[in-house]
Amino acid sequence: MTQPTDAESHLYDRSDNPMINDQQAAIADASAGGSGATAGAFASASLRDETIDAVNLILAAMRKHGLIAD
Repeated sequence: MTQPTDAESHLYDRSDNPMINDQQAAIADASAGGSGATAGAFASASLRDETIDAVNLILAAMRKHGLIAD
């Protein structure tokens, strides 16, 4: 399959303005631990907070790029 041309692409609007911004820094993967009845639970409150922060960064990046509404 060939790559689309700029004119066919959905990366630019009709005024040739880019629809996607520059790539941002990577967002770290969330970590979870636990075993048995707590399998998948966060091993600590700080890991839980890091995961919440990562989700918020993902949402902010998606809003910035216009992928979800503010």
